[in-house]
Amino acid sequence: MFCPNCGSPVPDNASFCGKCGNKLNEEPTPAGGAAYNPNPNPNPAPTPAPAPAPQEPQTWDAYFLMRWKDFLSSGLVMTLLCCATLLQLLGAAANPMESVYDVLGAIGVPSYYYRDALGGVSTMMNSFKLIAMVPGILTVVSLWLMFVDARKGGPRLSTTGMTIIQVLQIIGLVGVCLIFGIFLIALLAAMSEMNSYRSYYGYSSSGSSGMGVAIAIVIAIGALCIFFYAKILSAIKSVKHTLTTFTPCYDSMMFVGVLSIIGGSIAALSALSMLSYGFSLSLILGAAVPILYGVVAIAYKNLMEELVPVRERMLKGQN
Repeated sequence: MFCPNCGSPVPDNASFCGKCGNKLNEEPTPAGGAAYNPNPNPNPAPTPAPAPAPQEPQTWDAYFLMRWKDFLSSGLVMTLLCCATLLQLLGAAANPMESVYDVLGAIGVPSYYYRDALGGVSTMMNSFKLIAMVPGILTVVSLWLMFVDARKGGPRLSTTGMTIIQVLQIIGLVGVCLIFGIFLIALLAAMSEMNSYRSYYGYSSSGSSGMGVAIAIVIAIGALCIFFYAKILSAIKSVKHTLTTFTPCYDSMMFVGVLSIIGGSIAALSALSMLSYGFSLSLILGAAVPILYGVVAIAYKNLMEELVPVRERMLKGQN
């Protein structure tokens, strides 16, 4: 072999060159005396460390909080929140007596039979239009509270929003019973007045059968509304149970969702008939919001069904 520094021949097993004294197991030193550096850059840029891979939640509570946060942050729920908020800002509060008058006219009941009996009810409804907006405003505020609470990420979820909605629904149930009771009493009074006219003047009233149909409709709608409120309260109770125990529960949620969509669809048909008189955003939102409530309720039910086996599997793995 040859010395890499001076080129003199040296034995293969030699540690130093016999002529220049260069150590043979090191890189040769250039003539200028600087040590040989295979890397010409004295300060190489550090290689950036790879970003850590996102960790999947290892416990059921953490996993539920993640899925709940994703659900309330979804485009569907955000659309509902925005539309419901805008509807309240528009101050849409219609007098329900207008719909009652339309129904009575459609089934052939002359207005003079119920004008006196229902006029006072209609005046009362106009006086309480602003008060009737309060439940909707509080409901929207409660939904936003739930959204903000979910964004915090736990470790526990507040049920304040659902409790407010629950109280509002109980008040609504009492109000529905009172309103339909007043309607029924007013219609019975109108029917009694018709019978008095008929017996006094001795002629048959053409609106008698129509008034009977109207009374039957009021009773049927009132019973349906009471049943619907009972199902809503059952659904709210299941959501509160889910938020406090992280146990997926969705009692009555499908029923509430489907009936909300049906109610919103009926309101949409009514809104379409009114659009011929001019565009009204409040009418459109008034139909869209119940439909969105129904779709969100069904989406919640589907999410809870999906989480049931996941919970069982994760809790079994933790044990």
